[in-house]
Amino acid sequence: MKKYNITTDQHTEIKNREFTVVKFTTNGKEYTCYSKLMQYLISDSPVLINSETNQPESVERGEVLDIYTIAYDKGRDIFKNDIKPDASIEYLVEQYNEHYNGWKTTSEAISLFLTQSQVEKMGQAAGIRYEFEIYRQKNRSEFEPLAITLQSTQTPHPKLIKTLSIIQQKNLFDMLIDNKLLSSETDFNSFCFVFGSYLMPNDFKPLKWLKNRQLLRELITELKHPDVIVPTSKYILPNYFIDKNDKPITELPTNTPKDLKIEHYLNNLAKI
Repeated sequence: MKKYNITTDQHTEIKNREFTVVKFTTNGKEYTCYSKLMQYLISDSPVLINSETNQPESVERGEVLDIYTIAYDKGRDIFKNDIKPDASIEYLVEQYNEHYNGWKTTSEAISLFLTQSQVEKMGQAAGIRYEFEIYRQKNRSEFEPLAITLQSTQTPHPKLIKTLSIIQQKNLFDMLIDNKLLSSETDFNSFCFVFGSYLMPNDFKPLKWLKNRQLLRELITELKHPDVIVPTSKYILPNYFIDKNDKPITELPTNTPKDLKIEHYLNNLAKI
């Protein structure tokens, strides 16, 4: 798919649209659309500016739908594969609340350009939300009170680490504790918020880091969210960590590689 520019006027028009959930059928299968931008692309057949030629072109609806629907099906599989019989409702709300509620709010960031990657992200998030809604309906009595509490009392906090699946979070949690990088008393829900989730628990407890700050720098650099830039100089941290003496870790020192790197402790880190 080509890269297109979205004009300021188009951007404003999309953002000002009233949110609606749209269902459409393609290749004999029904799909749900929660994104204002995606609805604009499939309903209006807009003319956008080709980023390479700087010439106006009609975006091919069929191509956009093909990319979106493949990613949508992938999102559904991601959610279904992550769900285990013992998965708690609390954890699912924390893990997937962004996908479930995000398209309703201003957190749907509409850029001034359109790429295949952006369409894929919209499709995957929509597939996750679709399966999330099915799961929510099946577990309505248990889910609703918690969901209402989370949505009314919590606000998004800056992401430090890229989004991780439930399985990835549990594996990383176990590895860090087994290697004595994190305290064995670390609260799992608090850990999941820092490492790849969206909402901060009401009873958030800072993570106690037991090793030197260079190792913490390396871990964060390896797993950081795409929007986070970790400079080689001092880096200011959110109040998510404390050291072994219970003192807040508010910054990471200038990058100074040591003999024992984070890979020495976490051989499977590349798989996270």
